[in-house]
Amino acid sequence: KTVKMDQAAIARYNRVDVSKTVTAPSLGLTEDLDKLKPYISAVDRSAPTPKDKKLTKSLTSFINNENPQADPEETTLRQKVVSDLSILVNSWVVDTLRKKGVPESEAKLGGKLFVSGSYRLGVDTAKDDIDTICAAPRYIDRNDFFSEEEGGFTYRLRKVPGITHVMPIREAVVPIIEVVWHGTDLDVLFAKIERSEVPPLSQILDDSILKGLDDATTKSINGPRVTELLVKLIPNPSTFALVLRCIRLWAKRRGLYSNKMGFLGGVNWAILVAFVCQLFPTASPARLLQKFFSLYQEWKWPTEIRLCHPYEVEDLDMKQWDPTVDRSEKYHVMPIITPAYPCQNSSYNVSHSTLDIMLEEFKRGKEIVKDICDKPWDENRSSDEWAELFVPNEFFLRFGTYVVVQATAADDDMLHAWVGYIESRIRKLVEVLQRAPLRKIFPFPKKVPYTPIEPKVLETTEDAGKSEAKNSLEGKDDSNDAELESKQEESEPKEGVKIATEKSLEVSQTANAEKMEAETKEAI
Repeated sequence: KTVKMDQAAIARYNRVDVSKTVTAPSLGLTEDLDKLKPYISAVDRSAPTPKDKKLTKSLTSFINNENPQADPEETTLRQKVVSDLSILVNSWVVDTLRKKGVPESEAKLGGKLFVSGSYRLGVDTAKDDIDTICAAPRYIDRNDFFSEEEGGFTYRLRKVPGITHVMPIREAVVPIIEVVWHGTDLDVLFAKIERSEVPPLSQILDDSILKGLDDATTKSINGPRVTELLVKLIPNPSTFALVLRCIRLWAKRRGLYSNKMGFLGGVNWAILVAFVCQLFPTASPARLLQKFFSLYQEWKWPTEIRLCHPYEVEDLDMKQWDPTVDRSEKYHVMPIITPAYPCQNSSYNVSHSTLDIMLEEFKRGKEIVKDICDKPWDENRSSDEWAELFVPNEFFLRFGTYVVVQATAADDDMLHAWVGYIESRIRKLVEVLQRAPLRKIFPFPKKVPYTPIEPKVLETTEDAGKSEAKNSLEGKDDSNDAELESKQEESEPKEGVKIATEKSLEVSQTANAEKMEAETKEAI
């Protein structure tokens, strides 16, 4: 029955005419949210059964134990850090405006700090970073924000007690300053609003705020705009939050949580969960989890996921995701479209290789959750039955061949920036490897510390014979081939050998071992 519902949702979605758009007035969305009705109306509004409620209670118990949110003390600390950063942003903006000679009547209006992502959605843990946007009026630019000289925001951050790490990354697509304040990780973006006063959060969905902004600023300010719109588009916030917490933990455990590596990041997973919530607005979290895996395992990619209809804004002619206009967008393999204007594909990094991996994981999740939900209810059932879904991916045991990218730099700050750049380019390496006859390419989303290990590799009599035969036929030096063969053996996981590589990125590939062995024997 569930499968039929999901197929009906897909069929219904595919009948929607994507070319039709809604025109929103220049007033913006603040007073026109009725234009943002769900792209697809609800498929099923059945009330949860008593069994659904018990399954949800069991799921809630498990996720609270397995991945608890911040405790009251940690929550208070995180709130204080955000509050202190907001005060710091406002005081810096006021001081900078006065220094630039802006009239006092405008200077005292200051700037504002907006938050987005998991912190704003209420699904963060104490270990998650907090996404923030420093919004300043038109008199202040990005140079002031990144300036290391006295008066610059970066300079001011370095002088604040409790801040132990400040890493400006100005060359990124969306320029950012990474900050650690009292142990809390913060990503601080900058947005220059072309007004004398930065509007409050309640008016951030007004599209006119985008007038005159460059591409980087539009991307920055659309972070909180997308998050605020998500909050307004989901039918049941508490259900959405619980399901999203489960999906985030599942994606991290299964090695699927990384936009850089070609998988999905926080906003992508949030949109996917919100879409399922729109289709089944009254379903319990446990059932929504089942429908999540079922729907996306069967989804006809590259059909895009949208939460609301696209629309145009008078006096704004900003580029939006539309494969009928930009033909290159036809090749996006898993489009997940942001709801705020201008709508963009938030998952353009996904490749065919990473999509195949995610589809396998959707199928695995679907089977596990179906077994749990279809079992007759027994009061003696334990919440631990959900544990199988969240078992970590045994990446270092699954494959026969691994490619390691090792990053090296002169100091920690340079290494941090260098590793970040390499991470952003790994998907390009995957694209190149896709041209080779490989069954699967799995870019591991986590960097790990480098630990020099020199495992002792014993050469078998058979291996020695092969090496000698190959050398005699090809006339090569024994020592070179022995070194090469040793490296090949070291690339395979050995029992008792811990595989670890510093600030490195792992990319795995698997090939037909028997075919390779046969070809090697033939060559010898």
